[in-house]
Amino acid sequence: QGHRRRNTIIDQKALVAALELNSVDTLRAAHREWIDGSLQGDTSAREEKWSQSIAVGSAEFTQKVQAALGTQGRKRDIIESDNGYVLRETEESYGPVFAGKNGYIASKNVHF
Repeated sequence: QGHRRRNTIIDQKALVAALELNSVDTLRAAHREWIDGSLQGDTSAREEKWSQSIAVGSAEFTQKVQAALGTQGRKRDIIESDNGYVLRETEESYGPVFAGKNGYIASKNVHF
């Protein structure tokens, strides 16, 4: 059996360096701990910046994502958050089309 190559969208070596860890194995172990810790906490809580944003990161990163979206990127807003920047849909993007329906959908999109 041959060794299967894993495709990733994250440069793990760069992430290891940015987090000042020793190795990819250390990163994997830390990641498991972070996930386990999150699962033991309040599972109904979510962070809006991750769940409702197109991109989260530095000003430079969010600007690059906005530019990569081309004309669609111009319709998105870059907002400064507590720990960086987020690229989000504008509030107006869905207002006229789904006015009056968003509340109904949101109330059904809940898991207790």
